[in-house]
Amino acid sequence: METKTVYDLWRQRKITHETVLKVVIQWRLAGGEKLYNSVLWTQSHELSRTYQTLADHLRDTHERQMYSFKTSPGCIAWQKQYHPDFWGKKIRFKALVLCGATQTAKTQKALSFYGPNHTLIVNCQGLGTNLPSLREFNREIHKCIVFDEAVSSQVLHNKKVFQAGVEELTLSQSTCNINAYKVWLYALPMVLCTNHFQWKSETKAVMQPEDEKYLSENLIDGSLKYEDVWFQAQEAEYYDDDGVNPFSDFDEALAFAEDFQA
Repeated sequence: METKTVYDLWRQRKITHETVLKVVIQWRLAGGEKLYNSVLWTQSHELSRTYQTLADHLRDTHERQMYSFKTSPGCIAWQKQYHPDFWGKKIRFKALVLCGATQTAKTQKALSFYGPNHTLIVNCQGLGTNLPSLREFNREIHKCIVFDEAVSSQVLHNKKVFQAGVEELTLSQSTCNINAYKVWLYALPMVLCTNHFQWKSETKAVMQPEDEKYLSENLIDGSLKYEDVWFQAQEAEYYDDDGVNPFSDFDEALAFAEDFQA
């Protein structure tokens, strides 16, 4: 059997990904490496789409179990910056900090401002003073960026980003700039969600007075009390039209996502 024959059968969905991978290895097909990699790439992206569909439904289910989110004076002050009257008049903006205990719905609160479909969420954990990539940011889609698990040192080392000023920014710079890219973040709402945010010097983490001042003057603290949750939970679970909870079992949930996607 030739590689092209296997490829044609696979492209026509007459054989599965697993069958192609098995045939390429067992028959040592000439030029099979390219086909093998193509199958792996396709399989990975199909699974990613399935898991994303499942994640969307799980998030919707979770949000159905919540009443409207609470607010805070800090959140209200932060939102006022983005009134249309200020467009073009302010040259920089303040990001919002939501600090609190785990499982208090900080991130869900952050997503609720503009909705999950119009919010880019990036994971800052374990990056030190660096920021995660913002390459996926699309101004035509995203109205807000949520920096999950952010820390104060990331703000202090990336001030231009969090100021959301008028200049276009070049990120991921290096000596050759081979991976550099540009973003325009003017007047873009940004939210930092974290379990701990250092505003001032601590015993094991000294902070310069000018850094303390910068954080206090350029960020808005919208946090509730540390253990407070951002919503009031409902007792009712989510059920579909047949009275079945499609998310009670992982395998059933995965099948649900695949059927929905199809």
